[in-house]
Amino acid sequence: MVFQGKNKILKILIFLSALSMPLLFAATGTGTVGITISQTNQMAVYTSNGTSDSTLVFNSVTPAAGSSITVQTNYTSNMTGSERGYVLENQGNVNISINVTSNKNAAQFIGGTSPAFSMWGENNETSSCTSGLVAYGSAFALSSTTNLLCSNLNFVDTSDAIWAYIYATIPSDAPVASGTTATITFTSTAA
Repeated sequence: MVFQGKNKILKILIFLSALSMPLLFAATGTGTVGITISQTNQMAVYTSNGTSDSTLVFNSVTPAAGSSITVQTNYTSNMTGSERGYVLENQGNVNISINVTSNKNAAQFIGGTSPAFSMWGENNETSSCTSGLVAYGSAFALSSTTNLLCSNLNFVDTSDAIWAYIYATIPSDAPVASGTTATITFTSTAA
């Protein structure tokens, strides 16, 4: 087929259209992609025995008359298992602070004259708690009063875990007890 004249292009288009062939033209366009990244404040609490265990149990003790016995979770000889204390791990994507409360204080949990029921922390991974970690010499008494254990626990995976140890003094006049428990609550907030 031969086309002639001024309407040559128009005739080609009509011819192509008549053959039901699509015409291809170059085109450009733009699009928009949106993303929302949220803060996640998440903390795991477990003992050194693993993530399915959150109970610490001291060995049975008998203080000598007129004296007291001090037990600490960071010494495995004081424990019924191989626990060393609680591991607190930041599993979120923001630094967190950790507060601690207990449903019982030393008098309620242990009893007797001058009992102690305290907590302190230590980095489990280097540079995990970058500020405000309560050290051994500054242990706080566990009670219903909120205490700060760490003011800035890192979220970076290789430095996001600390230990929480318990220190208890059992006086000789503490009442005989078996299976006495206290519930310790760890609360995290974005730092």
